[in-house]
Amino acid sequence: MAADYWSSSHCQYWMLTKEQINQSHSRDRPELKLTTEDVRRITNHFVNQIQGLAKKFTWNDQQQQKGLRQRVVATAIVYFRRFYFKYNFVEFCPKLTAPTCLYIASKVEECSSQAPAYRFEKEMKRIDASWPYNTSAILEAEFYVLEALQFNLIFFHPYKPLQDYVADCELDRDFLDTAWNVINDSYSTDTSLMFPPHIIALACMYLASYIHSDVDLRQWFAELSIDVKEIWAAASEITDYYESMKMEKKPPMQEILLKLPAFSRGDV
Repeated sequence: MAADYWSSSHCQYWMLTKEQINQSHSRDRPELKLTTEDVRRITNHFVNQIQGLAKKFTWNDQQQQKGLRQRVVATAIVYFRRFYFKYNFVEFCPKLTAPTCLYIASKVEECSSQAPAYRFEKEMKRIDASWPYNTSAILEAEFYVLEALQFNLIFFHPYKPLQDYVADCELDRDFLDTAWNVINDSYSTDTSLMFPPHIIALACMYLASYIHSDVDLRQWFAELSIDVKEIWAAASEITDYYESMKMEKKPPMQEILLKLPAFSRGDV
């Protein structure tokens, strides 16, 4: 396992360009008649499903603390996005891939719950009684996900760089929490596939400074030996997501999901 981001498989093999990402889903677009916006919304639908499934787990004997750690959830989302960079929805059903990615991430991140695969089947059927898969399907899908990821399972998240930068700026916990929440929102975008973790952390600090109007980071950013254009580009990806959330007259999500084979067969 690489000790740092720069020598990791994350840096060496999994940093993608916007152009590469836009070329994915090459079969989904013509065969399922999906637009770029459809692909984005379907992806985020299953990102939300991963987050919802993670909340169903308890991770101590007294069942007082619920939900898998945010790091596990974030890793699962990255796996899901990487998988569908390589494959199409028409090839592998995202209704199975999403919980499978969370199952793998819970093992990779050494989650204290270490829930067996049958728990993921059980919790998925609590969320959706018509979920058509079982434990065997999750275990089989695990192989395909690992193969697609080329067994490159270590991912460096922006949370640690964010903590270091906030400490360096001597900012308070409120600012850290705001920037932390922006990082969480960034997983609803492709930033995790396009930018190094420290760049995402800086972009989230930049956006958080607009909310905390009393914080002026202009001089601090000016002193960084980092190409600020990369920071602005990452921030732009996140602000584009926020703007898309404000869009009116979007087609209902169910209407878009019905374009997928599993949904059009009635497996909902």
